[in-house]
Amino acid sequence: MKKDKTTQSNMKPRAPEIPIMPTPKDEALWRPLYPFESKYMMIKGFAYHYIDEQPDDSLNEDQTDCSDDTQNLFSPDEEINENNVAENQETNSSSFPKENVDLKEKQSFGSKNDRPTLLFVHGNPTWSFYWRNILIAFRKKYRVIAVDHIGCGLSEKPSAKEYPYSLERRVSDLAYLVKKLNLNNVILVAHDWGVAVGMGAAIRHSKRFSKIVLMNGGAYLSHLCPLRIRICRIPILNRIILQSFNTFALAALRSATAHPSLLTNDIRAGYLAPYDSYKNRVAVYQFVQDIPMTEKHRSYQTLKSIEDNLTLFRDKPVSLIWGMQDFCFTSEFLKRFLHFYPEADVHRIEKAGHYVVEDATDEVISILDHFINR
Repeated sequence: MKKDKTTQSNMKPRAPEIPIMPTPKDEALWRPLYPFESKYMMIKGFAYHYIDEQPDDSLNEDQTDCSDDTQNLFSPDEEINENNVAENQETNSSSFPKENVDLKEKQSFGSKNDRPTLLFVHGNPTWSFYWRNILIAFRKKYRVIAVDHIGCGLSEKPSAKEYPYSLERRVSDLAYLVKKLNLNNVILVAHDWGVAVGMGAAIRHSKRFSKIVLMNGGAYLSHLCPLRIRICRIPILNRIILQSFNTFALAALRSATAHPSLLTNDIRAGYLAPYDSYKNRVAVYQFVQDIPMTEKHRSYQTLKSIEDNLTLFRDKPVSLIWGMQDFCFTSEFLKRFLHFYPEADVHRIEKAGHYVVEDATDEVISILDHFINR
């Protein structure tokens, strides 16, 4: 598999300690909507933010792989070895190699706590704030985990010289968290770019995932790319649109929802808070550039590998929840997923756009509740 163009030699050495994260903009406005304790995991020297909440009666469960200290996961100049995050599962590509499951992990399967863990993975230009209402609805019944990709939300925001911002690296980050927290009986809930990242991690740890929920995203190669996204990939203009003026995130507050009026000032502030400067919008820019439209693109083979292994979950319960007014991930993407998962539960929400959770919060929660308990 091709390595990221950003090589080890031009990346700055990183100390293992979790840095102090700056307070995002307008916190007084959006923080009441996001009443969660922040947690951080150092992954190759960068602070990876996530929410991890669960019912009170689960707090004494030993659900973390404590084989080493999360403060010292990697030496500063150590590459993440992609071969060390796959588990005992044959796949269709060398990008997801086979590795024997160690004794500790074998013993952890079938834990006495059979309640599932819900793992939420966001896309671009959102962050774990997107899942806030669902997290609140389910955190007293299940363990709920929502991550922020590096460069997004409350995670650290390194430059592109320090961090590759590739699909391969994002999959590896999430796969590491799944293994580090020793998660089992996981229900993946993913949206937008989170679908490709989440499925990539699930493929690497397929025995740990029991159900899949996908919303308005893709995890396979496609030639479909709307004009407004293509414009954001034009050199020079893309920097101006995505980083200088934050046009992408601002425009999404209108174009990504079928009901813009539902996004009140506090909600809008929440979405925009992490992306309040040119530097802090690096991930917004890099996500758009990382769409592999040609075979020469660095993420082409990674996405192809994910596509080739989607059928690993054909015999597991899959739910597809789709906002049918999405200008980007249209109904054609839903149809393509049905090719891989013909027995999936399908929920076409006609009056919802790309931000389907915002447009149809109660309906999505009801669908998830039924799917989890069936």
